[in-house]
Amino acid sequence: MGHRRKRAAKRPSDNTQVTESTIENQIFQLTNNERKNNGVNPLVYDSSLAAIARAHSQDMLNNNYFSHINLNGDDPSERASKAGYNIHKSYQVGVAENIGMTEGYASSSNVAQKFIDMWRNSPGHRSNILNSQYNRLGVGVASKGSKIISTQVFF
Repeated sequence: MGHRRKRAAKRPSDNTQVTESTIENQIFQLTNNERKNNGVNPLVYDSSLAAIARAHSQDMLNNNYFSHINLNGDDPSERASKAGYNIHKSYQVGVAENIGMTEGYASSSNVAQKFIDMWRNSPGHRSNILNSQYNRLGVGVASKGSKIISTQVFF
């Protein structure tokens, strides 16, 4: 599934480490579980989309903002295009994106489930997860202390 960062976030409740890549993998699995439970084909992991998602999560964390539009004014499709991703399909142009932020967690599975629950309860985010026209997904997580930001990029 591509190169994964080994940087870890400390869990506030103890001294164990939880890697961002573990959270990313669990979000990917939970997203496909949600699709399966709703009769939608699973998504394929896309390492290029994951790199785009990680870069956006890290940018939001580093620059203290939370938005689908970055500080340069680029939306998700513009960021993907600038990263060299071909955002054109025969029936669509562009990517879709879910973003989420949380603070504090008990485990990587807990935080991954928290993101999925937030997105599931938001009509627009849920629509991205269950959209059968999307067949690829990249997930990127960035953390500092107990603050965690996650981005999903669908194509």
